[in-house]
Amino acid sequence: MKFNKTLYSKKPGVYLMKTESDNVLYVGKAKNLQVRLSQYFIPGHDSRPQIPLLIAKVYCIETIVVSSEKEALLLEHTLIKKHRPKYNFLLKDDKSYICLEITKHKWPLLRLVRSKDVKQKSDVFGPYTSGYAARKMLYLLQRLFPLRECSDFVLQNRTRPCILFQMNRCSAPCVEKCTPEDYGSYVDQVRQFLKGQNKSIIRNLKQKMKEASEQMEYEKAGHYLEMIKHIESLLEKQNVISQTSQNYDVLGLYREEQAATLSLLTFQKGYLVESKTFPMLNEIEEDPELISSFITQNYLGAASLPHEILVPWLPSSATTLSSMLSQSSAHKVKILVPQKGKKRDLAQMAYDNAKNAFSEEYRKQKSKEQLLLDLKEKCSLSNYPEVIECFDNSHLSGSNPVSVMVTFQNGCYDKSKLRKYHLSQKQVFDDLKGMEEVLLRRYRNTDLLLPDLIILDGGKNQLAVAQRVLSQLNIINIDIIALTKEAGRHDFGSTQERLFLPENPDPIILSRRSNLLFFLQNIRDQAHKSAILFQRKSRSKQTIKSVLDEIPGIGPKKKKALIERFKSPQKILEASLEQLREVKILNSSDLENLQKFLSKKK
Repeated sequence: MKFNKTLYSKKPGVYLMKTESDNVLYVGKAKNLQVRLSQYFIPGHDSRPQIPLLIAKVYCIETIVVSSEKEALLLEHTLIKKHRPKYNFLLKDDKSYICLEITKHKWPLLRLVRSKDVKQKSDVFGPYTSGYAARKMLYLLQRLFPLRECSDFVLQNRTRPCILFQMNRCSAPCVEKCTPEDYGSYVDQVRQFLKGQNKSIIRNLKQKMKEASEQMEYEKAGHYLEMIKHIESLLEKQNVISQTSQNYDVLGLYREEQAATLSLLTFQKGYLVESKTFPMLNEIEEDPELISSFITQNYLGAASLPHEILVPWLPSSATTLSSMLSQSSAHKVKILVPQKGKKRDLAQMAYDNAKNAFSEEYRKQKSKEQLLLDLKEKCSLSNYPEVIECFDNSHLSGSNPVSVMVTFQNGCYDKSKLRKYHLSQKQVFDDLKGMEEVLLRRYRNTDLLLPDLIILDGGKNQLAVAQRVLSQLNIINIDIIALTKEAGRHDFGSTQERLFLPENPDPIILSRRSNLLFFLQNIRDQAHKSAILFQRKSRSKQTIKSVLDEIPGIGPKKKKALIERFKSPQKILEASLEQLREVKILNSSDLENLQKFLSKKK
């Protein structure tokens, strides 16, 4: 496009770079739109190799003028989430972090909850940016403190202790094997532990152990001693950076050309509790603005914020970001570049983590590239198998036949390209005819790009079907292989696989220890699992439709609304009148017919 700077305002705002087909390539913010946009079109001003690639695709630039830098930041964040542009950094996280909650109950329960479901924040701890870290903490606490693990419903209906009581992992409040005071003491200790008050816990436990010993309650004293040992063992393994009551996050960034990795270290009460990395590719932001994008996407709307965010470079919008985060938190949030001391050491640690993660990702990528090269050589493929599509059919005794296509791009499963197909219903389902149908439907669709390789779950017959379909569609540039298990096995164990290739009467036998075998099994098993799940879901919906067919006045639209709301026939049968009223499309006559039908079924 030809750039004319006089068309753009000198005020703060957001700009959207778009293609001719109106797809958003990049969303950016600026204090001065005219100056910022001009910088993209000044020859030699920006030496980054991805900038010319971006500008070559830009057909027009749409701008939105706002009154302040804060508004620009918020609008940029909203538009990135809405359009998910190719050249922006996108944090693939739904902002629904996992927290630990102590429930409001006579006998409180410690459980995992999503941050978006948190209503009472007084007894919620976290959030943990990975489910693994949260589950690990829950697992530890359940073994340190004998709180119940059952639901409120189970608690009310038990008449004797479960096996966890015998394992000393539960104090059995369901049958009042402990007093509310003792149980409350355990809850308080869990609270203290999650707040980082570990020394006071040990001090209290030692006091209780001493009192129990003096009263000759040696079994109880031994239990306290075991808890003390477990906690002390845990604390020895944790790395205490500093004695502080504040929480802070440390960001590190390592880059090579257009690829980069960001590392996030989370410290709570001086303990390193979390380490996470985020790979980045094709982002055109400069490093300080990349940090700004991450902070905006990661922290805006979060349930809990650190007191300080330590960064390698200070974004131009750091002051505005700090103000916005502080307004949504109970404390001030600072964004700082550490210059010396322990915090500077932490910044180096975050950088080293980012560099190490980048190197690991690079090695994984090289390993996948070598795997794909081995596949090309082993199977004498004409194409490098960058895009692989695999098909599998599923049915239940011939009913509800379905098929799925899974796609692997550069050796990695791409869930966004999963395709599902309902196959023609026959009295006796023919797997070969089903394979022919799905291949015809897939490769007749000229809107989708063709793969480099097709993998079929089957043997020579499936291979012959695929060759016939591609010949019929006049497609000659796709490789095909068929993969079958020995003796018709359909489990997920180690098997002797056979590879069938066109024009080759004898199958290729892969070693059980071959990395190539594991890769192909992963592709085939992903297709098999997806097909089974889709078939079950399809069968469930068909069952619901069959149930609903018996009810007068319930047509296709109302059936669809009931299916979307209740998911299964059993849930429809169990639904109350209030729940049925939530389906807005149903009128009073429909509700009356449903009630009559449900009363007969019950």
